[in-house]
Amino acid sequence: MSSVIAIIPARGGSKGVPEKNIHLLAGRPLISYTVEAALTANIFSKIIVSSDSERIISKVQLQLNVMCQVRPKEFSLDNTSSDAVVQYVLEFNEYDEDSDVDIVLLQPTSPLRSSNSIRESYELFKSRNNIEAVIGVKEVDNKYLKSYVTEDGFLSPVYKRTVAYYRRQDLPKLYMPNGAIYWFNAKCFFQGDSRIPRDSLLPYEMNEEESIDIDTLKDFELAEKIILVK
Repeated sequence: MSSVIAIIPARGGSKGVPEKNIHLLAGRPLISYTVEAALTANIFSKIIVSSDSERIISKVQLQLNVMCQVRPKEFSLDNTSSDAVVQYVLEFNEYDEDSDVDIVLLQPTSPLRSSNSIRESYELFKSRNNIEAVIGVKEVDNKYLKSYVTEDGFLSPVYKRTVAYYRRQDLPKLYMPNGAIYWFNAKCFFQGDSRIPRDSLLPYEMNEEESIDIDTLKDFELAEKIILVK
């Protein structure tokens, strides 16, 4: 039976909100919401908070009592990819392509993601043999399928040449990744060309509240209003 781990990446640097991952949201550090959801999901053999910041690590260890691991600064730059962070964490913990381990990437910037969504999305991930990943998504306005990009100065449709003449109700649903949940396994990660799988994806649809992604102080204010109303 596969072991199941959660990776929670918590970089110290943030241009929009200084030390965003431990900035208080309704009186609690932002990262605490994701850690609590992972703990409450009760499916993980290991929950790993990976950070370059000693302040984040000390706060998480003191208040939340989960495993924390320091990662080098070169894996915490503005342009560091999620692939690089996940690879460092997996290799540091001696996982490779032969490891029977399922992994979920949980960004701390999705504080309203519930433990139930973590469990349900994992059940979806395990329900099919022909998929490489399950990702959290939210439905967005499908009228954008009528959009164009320019190529050599000419308009080119992003979807189909005839889509401009479709009725809106005839358009397919349109989804956007929300960054809240990303399931995959070690074998697909290490054998894939792009590391975190980009093909054979199943969507796990989440509502607007759970899909809130914290980037600015206004995002904090919106999330806090929702939390305080509940």
